[in-house]
Amino acid sequence: MTNYNDLNIFEKANLARDLNTDTVDQVAAMINAKTTNRSQRRRLEKSLKRVNTIYSHVQNRVDRSAYTQYQKAVDENFLHFYSILALTMKEDYHWREDETHDQISSLLEKVDNKINKYAKKGYNTKDLVKLLDETCDIKLIADTH
Repeated sequence: MTNYNDLNIFEKANLARDLNTDTVDQVAAMINAKTTNRSQRRRLEKSLKRVNTIYSHVQNRVDRSAYTQYQKAVDENFLHFYSILALTMKEDYHWREDETHDQISSLLEKVDNKINKYAKKGYNTKDLVKLLDETCDIKLIADTH
């Protein structure tokens, strides 16, 4: 999955690095100049506010885009999980899914109901892992490779 830690594209350090240093020096000189009159300072302040507004707007778009990509990845992972679960029940436990049996689809519905139940109760992954350990004596540990 993509790392979104660096998505704050307008971070001050990145912005200062990416902007032309001549421009930064000119703006700093304009702000610090004693000869700049009040109207020039106001114009500069308005321009800087517009730039901040544009930065905020672009950052919000980047955040929405990152969330959309994250949601697609989560959906894809759930499909993967449900597919593997159904195939395991079919291949390893010989569960059937036909006109007289709906074992696999019933299991998938029950799993989905449990996911929703614990989500509504506010359980996070850590809480669920702890609950599983307490009730079934099964410890789930993330694979870190």
